[in-house]
Formats: sequence, C-alpha cells, structure tokens
Amino acid sequence: MLNIYYGRESVDKEKFIYETIAERGFNAASPVIVLVPDQYTLEAELQAFRITGKNALIGLDVYSISRLGHNVLTEQGLGNISIIDKYGRQMLLTGIMSSLKDDLSVYADNVRKPSFIEMVNDYISQLKQYDVTPD
Repeated sequence: MLNIYYGRESVDKEKFIYETIAERGFNAASPVIVLVPDQYTLEAELQAFRITGKNALIGLDVYSISRLGHNVLTEQGLGNISIIDKYGRQMLLTGIMSSLKDDLSVYADNVRKPSFIEMVNDYISQLKQYDVTPD
C-alpha cells in the first residue's frame, strides 16, 4: 500500500507519519519504507527513533530517492552497473578527443576548449534522449 502525506509547513507531518506507522506496527515480515529527500535520511531516522520510542527500527527503512533507485536496480540484478553523470561523460569525451586529436581535421583546435566538450556532451545526450541511432 502506498500512502502519500503532505501538509502545510506549520503542521508536524513527521510526528503524524511516525505515530501512524507505530500504530500499524512494523517488523521484518511487514516492512515499512519512508521516502525522504537525499540529505535528510539521518535526521528522518533520528525522528523515527524519537517519535516511535523504539530502540531499533527493524522493518522501518528510511530511504532517499537515490538509495531506493539503487535498491530497485540491485533487486533486478542490475546493481553493479555504474552510472556516469554529465561531468564523468565530459572527462571521458576529453580523453577520447585528446587521443584522436590527430585524426580530427575540423575540430582539432577545439579539443582543448571545455565549452566545446560540453557542447558535444549535450549533443550526444540529446541524440540519446530522442532515440537517434546511427542508422
């Protein structure tokens, strides 16, 4: 079951959520997942301890969005795939273009310019986004 709680800033949403979870109960057999922003997991766990009054949170998992995504990929057998972000792709493109600099006749002078590498990176991202293939 999925429950989404939201409210004004002045409302103590955490207290309501953790009291509701404590009333329903949680354990390893029927776990509960609380999804919070990336930098808020430790604070959310501390609040869970404080509000529920438990000494251990076995069955209550506080996940950030990125950790939830990682766990889903791991369960599907894809946890060992490393995902490269924009800056990692730029580093790879810089290395590739530097090694192929002698073969590039038109863009050889632009290989050292970070703005050119960024433009190529954005162009490749757009091609992937629009599912453009070499065909």
